[in-house]
Amino acid sequence: MLPNVRAHPRAPGVWRRHHVSESSLQKALKGAVRSQGVDQRVSCHTLRHCFAAHLLEDLTARGENVMAALEQVREYLGHAHIRTTRGYLHLTRKAEARDR
Repeated sequence: MLPNVRAHPRAPGVWRRHHVSESSLQKALKGAVRSQGVDQRVSCHTLRHCFAAHLLEDLTARGENVMAALEQVREYLGHAHIRTTRGYLHLTRKAEARDR
């Protein structure tokens, strides 16, 4: 469930939290992808992968050390171990060593 904060319709000035179900979000994403003519399968998890990959790319483009950048991505994703983040981003130790 994802939080969504909105004004309460019967109480002006009162803000309440409502939730959007996963399936509603997935259906909205699927509709948006279809409306743009994208033929690939896209899910909310795809967005998470894209976010992580672009964050790592951006951090390293700014001159950040690859291992420090991976650590920041690990924190954002909430992974307990750097190995998980490396696997999530489909990185190998060989590529990391080359980019150090």
